[in-house]
Amino acid sequence: MQQDLENKKMKPKQVEPDFSFQPMVNEPKTGEQFKRLQNKFQEKLNKTKSEKRVTEPKPFDFKETKSRPLERSYVNEGPPGAAGVIK
Repeated sequence: MQQDLENKKMKPKQVEPDFSFQPMVNEPKTGEQFKRLQNKFQEKLNKTKSEKRVTEPKPFDFKETKSRPLERSYVNEGPPGAAGVIK
């Protein structure tokens, strides 16, 4: 038993190293604080949503074309429906 006491005395104490990095730890938040932050975020979101313009679709017609027929003689040769036929 006396030996154990002597061994304990002889052991050097462990010194905790000082770390250069100290993480930033936030304060704990309450439910009331979260609710207030959520309401603030929702108000900001609603404000930005109301400021945006809504996309207005233009009416369209499937039968109308914007382009003219091709002006290539090799494409427009022959009777209609004969395009792409190899002789």
